[in-house]
Amino acid sequence: MNDLLGFVLDAHGGLRRWSGVSTLTAKLAAGGPFSRWDALQAGYFLSYAMWNYLTTPFLLTYPGSRARESTHLPRYLPSGR
Repeated sequence: MNDLLGFVLDAHGGLRRWSGVSTLTAKLAAGGPFSRWDALQAGYFLSYAMWNYLTTPFLLTYPGSRARESTHLPRYLPSGR
């Protein structure tokens, strides 16, 4: 595990704390661009999004996983942003 991953995990209570979690509940209010979707479409998207947001940092703790900061900036962003 590198410094970046350690920082992210620590910000969320640390790996030891989350190793004991068996259930998780999150409340999310969606508006804006989601208003063009019906309830089923918004629910489908938000379910996948929340699952990824909540689990990705911990998936990177598996043996063989590597995380690093990228120095590459996409071409469509102005330099320095």
